[in-house]
This record gives sequence, C-alpha cells and structure tokens, in this order.
Amino acid sequence: MSLRYAFDTLIAAIRPAGLRWSLLALSLLNPGCGDQEKTAGIPAENKEKSVLTTGTGDDGSRKSATRSGDQEFWVTLSEAKMQASESGKYILLDVYTEWCGFCRRMNRETYNDSRVRENLGRYFHAVRVDAESDETVVFQGNPYTMSELAYGMGVTSYPTTVFLNPTGEPVAVQPGFIPADTFHLILSYVGSESYKTLSFDQYKERNPSIE
Repeated sequence: MSLRYAFDTLIAAIRPAGLRWSLLALSLLNPGCGDQEKTAGIPAENKEKSVLTTGTGDDGSRKSATRSGDQEFWVTLSEAKMQASESGKYILLDVYTEWCGFCRRMNRETYNDSRVRENLGRYFHAVRVDAESDETVVFQGNPYTMSELAYGMGVTSYPTTVFLNPTGEPVAVQPGFIPADTFHLILSYVGSESYKTLSFDQYKERNPSIE
C-alpha cells in the first residue's frame, strides 16, 4: 500500500463529504501557525512548561494535567463521547501543537473569557488534540493516533477548531486563532445548531443581543 493511498484512505474514513471547512467568510485572515514557524524555532511565548500526564482515559489516551494557561474543562475524547451521548451536547476538538504560539495564546486568552466558558459549558464537551502526538484515541470505533486524527480532519495549521455533533460526526472546521469576541458567537452558532439553516453572518444579524 502506498503512503498516498494510506493517507487518502485515512481522510475518507475520518472526514465526511459534507464537512464544512471554515464557518467564517474571512477565515483566511485568522492567524495561525504552520510548519514554517516550527522550522524557524520555537518563539519565546511558546517556551512554557510541557503538558504533564496523569493517568489514562477509557480509550488508553493520557489525560493532560493543568499547566500554565490550561483550562480545567478539557476532557479526553473517550470521556467527551460518553458525556455527549448522555447530554446531547456537541464535542469541540482544539487541535494544537506544543510549539505553536497562537495555540498557547488561544488557550490562555480565548478560553479564559467568561462568554466562551459559558457557551462551552452550555453546548460542548471540549477535547485537546495534539496534532503531533502518537497517543492512540478511538474515533468512530477505530483507533488512530492523535496526529492521524488531525490529518484525517484536514488540519494543516494550528490552532484549528473541529466541531463534532453529539454522535461524533465532524460537522465543521475553523482554522486559525479566534479571539473571544468572535469565538463565543461561533460556539452558540454551532451548539444551537443554527449552522444548519443560517450563515454565520445571518446568525449574528438575527441575534444582535448576544454580541
């Protein structure tokens, strides 16, 4: 089996044909980290403590302990799937890398915002996915490393936010750093399932009080 065929098979298995790539019309303006930042060396703002691990989840994946800038609401993918099946909430995947400054900034600033935290609690179970990790997780009944899962979702820059419906099917992907003023709206837009009938701009126009 060729490497290209293996990659194509992986994408077909993970990414549904109707997956929406980018919820924002100006998504290309969202800053993010690519391989050029990695090869250029780790910026100063990235030089924080590495993730600590404390035990394993039900699917064998390691649980991340709190570090500088981390939030307490992160759960493992197996926990999120179990919780979503009971609550009917969506699942959010924060795909990041250790060397990405924008990933750390989003974790430190955006996820600390009270509006973001409120909508996360109302609509989502949140999971962090290290796009360069060999940790194994189970997705749709199949084992993948976190890096394979990120690749299968089409993630090529970081951070990227992936939204899964309560059954675990990917429904939308939003690449790039997203400030809290926009992110809390995206969370309510997806979590309320308004994305099924409205564009993001239409949703904002019809809900001016939530901005």
